[in-house]
Amino acid sequence: MSIERFRHAMCNGELGRLYSPETVNSYIGILTRYFQRFPTFNLDGCQDFLFSIPTMPARIQALKVLRLFATTQKDYEQCLNELQKMNFKNTNPVKQDVLTEEELIALLKAAGPHKAPVFATMGMTGLRVSELCNLKFDDVDLDKRTIFTIGKGNKPRKVGIPDGLFEFLHSYNGRKAGRTMFFSQENNEPIYPRLVRYWLSNISRIAIGRATHPHALRRSFVTINHHKGRPLAILQAACGHSSITITRRYCITTENDVTNQMKGW
Repeated sequence: MSIERFRHAMCNGELGRLYSPETVNSYIGILTRYFQRFPTFNLDGCQDFLFSIPTMPARIQALKVLRLFATTQKDYEQCLNELQKMNFKNTNPVKQDVLTEEELIALLKAAGPHKAPVFATMGMTGLRVSELCNLKFDDVDLDKRTIFTIGKGNKPRKVGIPDGLFEFLHSYNGRKAGRTMFFSQENNEPIYPRLVRYWLSNISRIAIGRATHPHALRRSFVTINHHKGRPLAILQAACGHSSITITRRYCITTENDVTNQMKGW
């Protein structure tokens, strides 16, 4: 069964249920990436493809797709049986990691001129990784120093561009030739959340001695600015939180913060 025939089957309930357009597009995207690497669908290709995926949630999702696609193939029983035996579990759940300001600076230095603006935007504005990847050139106004984004629930909001971030974006903006989205890969292809997670995980291991993730940069934005005395209501609006209680939960207080504060009492 071809990818387009598989899409048709998902949309028309031929695989046991109707799938939403979002799910269909997500599944087709995974299969497209598989067939870009492997010309035929077989067990060896499936195993190589799955273990090339860096994050566990994405790997688990890909396994579901490959299992479903296997049911549509001729002589699929052996391949499907082996895929059914594979059972990835997220034994290392994402921790509520927060970077210090010094760690954020070290990360940006290690990231290089193409990736540093991506990390800096999350760490200095609190944008979600999905919001970051969807930014277009018209959304980033360097003259007014604002970024426009559409958040959860299709809620629009604007955030400011701090001085430290402005320098990153100003130099990055000069590379706009051939691109429609503000951020891109070095080959001008759009970036996507899984790719940003992969970049960040690898570079942070080198820069700060541990792997971190995009949501940690969002938490770091709140924590660093809260410790500097910035208003919590402004941080709530910047992050697009529906409740200030959520923003408070982002404010991580470490043992060092407690001892340093108490020394001045």
